[in-house]
Amino acid sequence: MSAFMIGLGWEEFDGSRDRTQREASALAAVYWRADELPNPERRRVQQLCRLYARTVIQEEWPLMSQEKESERAQSIVDDLQNSINEFNPSTAVQAELEGQLVEQVDDLGGLRELRLVDSTASIPFILWIMLLGAGSVVISFTYLFGVRHLWVHSLMVGVVTAVAATALLTIESLDYPFTGAAKVSPHAFERVLQDFEAGSEN
Repeated sequence: MSAFMIGLGWEEFDGSRDRTQREASALAAVYWRADELPNPERRRVQQLCRLYARTVIQEEWPLMSQEKESERAQSIVDDLQNSINEFNPSTAVQAELEGQLVEQVDDLGGLRELRLVDSTASIPFILWIMLLGAGSVVISFTYLFGVRHLWVHSLMVGVVTAVAATALLTIESLDYPFTGAAKVSPHAFERVLQDFEAGSEN
């Protein structure tokens, strides 16, 4: 059962990391697609994209470890949607561009919501009870083995206990993907922000 839960925990952790990378990619898609907008719309949209990346890195990531979110980050997503919706295309090409940007910003907002759900999702309490109970039963069974030397029996109990404890700690570290020793980092956002800033300097 512990092996199954570790596998399930890793699958959820890997899924959270993948969704974070997709969110950063969606943000990058909005930023670079906005290059085709006329000013001042282009400047406004790209400025909001840079601000969103900084807010997620500096403000929302620390808040997620407390199962909270950044109201400013949501406000920036809303501003992005409003900025694109207020754009009045004058050609068929611009109308198509507006539709693509609306879709990309919707993807960004949806992926952010999934990230926030991931930051608060955890293994149900009843499963923790079952895991602890299963571990206790396994350790108890070692006392039923007839071993002539006490030190051999003590070693066997110690090894089984260590394995069970390590499994539980591993499950616990994967339970919340944005906290603890093993956690999803904001590296994807840091990378796209560096690309934005490098592009704005050219």
